[in-house]
Amino acid sequence: VGLNIPYEASLMVSKGGFDSTPEWLREALPRLDLSLQKHRRRFEDMLQLPMEAAVARMTEPTDSWKPREDLNFMYQAQVLWDEVMADNALRYVSAAGGRMVVLAGANHCWRDAIPDRFERAAASRGQARRAVSVIPWRGEQLPPPGMADYIWPMRGPGGGDEIALRLAEQRSRLRSQSKVFPAGYI
Repeated sequence: VGLNIPYEASLMVSKGGFDSTPEWLREALPRLDLSLQKHRRRFEDMLQLPMEAAVARMTEPTDSWKPREDLNFMYQAQVLWDEVMADNALRYVSAAGGRMVVLAGANHCWRDAIPDRFERAAASRGQARRAVSVIPWRGEQLPPPGMADYIWPMRGPGGGDEIALRLAEQRSRLRSQSKVFPAGYI
């Protein structure tokens, strides 16, 4: 299921802000919650810092922090992505039932991005739905509590780096073999 917003809409928002979109489009899109200061700071930090450093700052107060105004439209586009993906996931799960696994970029997977927005949208429609976030992590220190439900370590035995290495080795080994089943691609 494609959850993303059409590229043209996010591009329009990133260049001219949400208010620059046609009225018919604004009416079709979910409400943007731009009030989460820690979310905004992490967004700005991740433009210039490694993810682990940006996330480490999440425990710091935002009282004296001021968002960069030149990034307002880019931030609106980021939040639009989060809100639309959360809304589309909720619509799909509500119609089809069951559960859904959403694969999205790391900045969309923190609790205050798609998961909390999904749960908020469900509650506003009278539905009890739970979203669980899993974040790939390379840092030495764990993220602050409450940022994600689960952390998937990339380093160490069984981590994502080891899995990626094994897949690369398999691709290399199979490169010279026939690509017709059952040559070993499965």
